[in-house]
Amino acid sequence: MLGLSTAQLSLWAATYAIEVALFLFLFFRRQYRDFPFFSAYIVGVLVQNTLLFFSYSHWGFDTPQSSRIAWASQAFVVLLRALVAMELCQRLVGRYAGIWALTWRVLAAFAAVILAYCLLQPAFSIPAAIVSAHRGVELTIATVVVMVFFFAYYY
Repeated sequence: MLGLSTAQLSLWAATYAIEVALFLFLFFRRQYRDFPFFSAYIVGVLVQNTLLFFSYSHWGFDTPQSSRIAWASQAFVVLLRALVAMELCQRLVGRYAGIWALTWRVLAAFAAVILAYCLLQPAFSIPAAIVSAHRGVELTIATVVVMVFFFAYYY
């Protein structure tokens, strides 16, 4: 099925099971209220995995339909991941008004730079823009984590 080996299907199933377990943990402990974007991210990843599984099962890997579904769902997951980073930063430094003011401005500046970079590429394509956005979000998360640790160390 799907043209994947048994090991790959097993890993996909294990990953999906862990994601479901994490969602259930958040749900039953009512942590979705405290972490709404993280909860939405987990749901988004579950939806993405489900869509991809059925898309690949029905159309296969190398079809335009599967490709569109994969890239659209990845764009949505990247956006949710960026919101999770913002939520985490707000939870960590939100009680310090000055630090939070700087942090959200840095996040907004990075978001603007990432968006401009994705849209102004010479060979613009949706997949290339999503990959660039993913790379930019990960770079932003790394930068903000270092910045938060820096402030936490000194304050």
